[in-house]
Amino acid sequence: MSNKTINEFEKLLPKHKASLTITHNDHKDYYDSIDDWAKKNDKAELFGCNYEWVSEEEKQRAIELDSLWTMQAYPHTPIGFYSYCASSLEALINYVNEEH
Repeated sequence: MSNKTINEFEKLLPKHKASLTITHNDHKDYYDSIDDWAKKNDKAELFGCNYEWVSEEEKQRAIELDSLWTMQAYPHTPIGFYSYCASSLEALINYVNEEH
């Protein structure tokens, strides 16, 4: 992979002053379906550490395609963060860049 490709990819990522983490198909590490993962994620909301779907349509698409991309970023400090999920990396990055 060329440096140009890496540089172009980095330009797509949202600005962040601390860490940025992207995962793909984390649910498969636990033999979960995306629907099961989503139910566990909804329970995690009680602890303030759940992922927010970029849209209900993306959630349905993720279930249909069995494809889950997640992003967690600390945009300003190591304390406050956001975390989103979508069916594709493109949808995830587009949403985050529009929102942040």
